[in-house]
Amino acid sequence: ITLEFPPKKQSPDASKMIFGVATTLDRMPENLRNFQHWAARTSARLVVVHEPRNETLRPGEPSAEEMEQLFKGAGIERITLVERDQGWGERFVSLLGVLHDRMEPQVEWAVLMDDDTFFLDLDAVQAMLAKYNPSQLWYVGALSDNKWNINNGGLYAVGGAGIFISRPLLETMRPFADGCFPEEGTMAGGDTLVGQCIHRHTTTKLTLEHGLYQLDLHGDVTGFYEAPRPQPLSVHHWKSWHHHDIPAVATVARVCGRPCVLQNFRFQDGWQMSNGFSIVKYGYGDAELAVQHPQAMEHTWKHTEWEIEDSWDYSFAPLKERDEGKVQFLMEKSVVELDGSVTLYYVRRKNGIGNGLIRMIWR
Repeated sequence: ITLEFPPKKQSPDASKMIFGVATTLDRMPENLRNFQHWAARTSARLVVVHEPRNETLRPGEPSAEEMEQLFKGAGIERITLVERDQGWGERFVSLLGVLHDRMEPQVEWAVLMDDDTFFLDLDAVQAMLAKYNPSQLWYVGALSDNKWNINNGGLYAVGGAGIFISRPLLETMRPFADGCFPEEGTMAGGDTLVGQCIHRHTTTKLTLEHGLYQLDLHGDVTGFYEAPRPQPLSVHHWKSWHHHDIPAVATVARVCGRPCVLQNFRFQDGWQMSNGFSIVKYGYGDAELAVQHPQAMEHTWKHTEWEIEDSWDYSFAPLKERDEGKVQFLMEKSVVELDGSVTLYYVRRKNGIGNGLIRMIWR
C-alpha cells in the first residue's frame, strides 16, 4: 500500500518555551524516550526539580551529573537539574519560581508537566499556543477527564496534560510563588496548588484546550487511542494507571512524520488502524451502527467508584458501548531498522495467549 503524507518536518524550534518537571533521579532513565520524542533537537529548555539522591531508599539511583550527560547525549542539550529536598507537591509548585528565574529573554511560555506527560507533536502544541498573545496573562490547560474529579477538586489545569503559563503571568506570580506551598496535612496536588495560587493573586482564569489529556482512566483504555478523532496534543498515565508504550507507538513518526501517529485508517473490508497502536475490526451489528456517531469512542476503560452519570460527557462523548466481538491486534513491538524503515508487530491475544500476528513495515 502506498500512502501520501506531507513532507516530514524537521524538529521544531522551541527556544521560546521552557519546560519544568518534578521527579526523582531514578525515574529519569526510564522517561528518556518520552522526552526524546518531542524535546530532542528543538532548543527547548528543560528544567528538572528532583529530590536529593538517596541510594538507601532508591538503590542504584544515578547522579544528577549522570542524568545530565544521558539527556544531552540524546539530543536534549538544554537541560538543567535543580535539587530540592521537598515532597512532590512542593517541588511541582516550586516550578513557578524555578522556571521564572531561568527564563531567557526570548522565552514566551513556561510549561509545567509530569514526567510522563507525552506531547505527540510539538509543532501542534506550538500551533495551539499561537492562538494566544504571549504578551498577555494566560493560564492554559485541561481539566481532569472525569467530572467527578472536577466536582471534588475544582477548576484547575491538571499537570499531566501540561500547564501552559505565559511569561507575563509567571512574572506576576513570582513575588508570591514561594508562598504557594501546601499547608501541613493538605491533600491537594501540586497542579491544584498552582491553580489556587494563580486565582488567589491574579484575575487570570483557566483557558481550556480540549486536545490536552490527563487520561484519568483505569485498565483498558484502547477505546481512547482507537477513536477516529484528531491526534491528541498530550497524553498521560500511559505507564501507571494503564500500560501502553506510547514512545514505541510514536516510532512511526520516524518515517511518516509526527502528525501520522495514531492517525486513523479505514479499509474497505471493515478493518481500522490507529497508526502505531492497533488494528481492529469491530463486531457491532447493523442496528448498533445505525445509531452510532461516526467518531464515537468505545468505552473500554474500567468503571470505578469515582464514576458518575455524566463523568465523560464533556471530555469523551459521544461514546459507544464496549464491543465484546471486536477483533483486536495491539502493537507490542516496534523496531527501527538499519535502512531507516520501521517494523511494527501487532499481536492478537486471547486470555494472554497470542493467536495472531500482523507485521507492518513503514518505509
